[in-house]
Formats: sequence, C-alpha cells, structure tokens
Amino acid sequence: MTDKRAERLLGALACVVLLMIVLMVISVMNKAWPSFANNGLGWFGSGSTSVDQQLTDIFNSPAKVSDYVYELSAWPLLYGTALVTIISLVLGLVFALLSAIFIVEFAPPALGRVLEPAVRLLAAVPSVIYGLTP
Repeated sequence: MTDKRAERLLGALACVVLLMIVLMVISVMNKAWPSFANNGLGWFGSGSTSVDQQLTDIFNSPAKVSDYVYELSAWPLLYGTALVTIISLVLGLVFALLSAIFIVEFAPPALGRVLEPAVRLLAAVPSVIYGLTP
C-alpha cells in the first residue's frame, strides 16, 4: 500500500515540475513577445554590426525610449555561447577521463585511497559553487 502512495506522490510531483516548466516558458514568451512582434525572427540573424558596436550603441543610447537607434542581433551571442559550451565540454571530458584512468589504473593504492574520496567530494558539490568562489 505504501508503494502505491509513493508512486502517486512522485507522479504528482513530476506533474507539478512539468507544469512549472510550462509556466516558465509561457512567462518568458509573454515577456519576449513585444520584441518578436516588432522585429520578427530577424532578431536571430547575424546583423550588420559586431557585438562590440551593438553594445556601444546600447550604452550610448538616449534616455528616451522612442529615440533608440541601435540594432541588436542575437546570432553572435548564441554562436559564442555554443562555442564556449562545446569547448569546455570537450576539455572537461578529456580531463575527467584521464583523471579517472589515472586513479583506477596507475595510481598507487595509498594515493588512490586519498584521491577517490576527494573526487567524490568534488563531484557532490554543484559546479555553480565552484564558479562563485573567487
């Protein structure tokens, strides 16, 4: 009987999480709709200026919203994000595999007994915490 209750509770929690994700997507689309209504999907294009020039134009824009004269395109930002993500994923994978191979195959037993708990402790801490530390 308790297994059925746990199954129903976990199913309900999964539905709540799914509902929260749907609501977040709706909220983001609601906030982004004015931009899409004015610019269409052309906003995702490459644009005619560099990202540095786009940011300079934004920072030098007048205080009055109707006088904005800059152009913003998302493709360079999306491309840069994808490139950094792929490079960091490849580098992280290489270091992780080489470290694992060293600990399992080549490390002396005494060093392996020290490194294994250290690696487990490092893996238990969310990576965001490492990014927050100076």
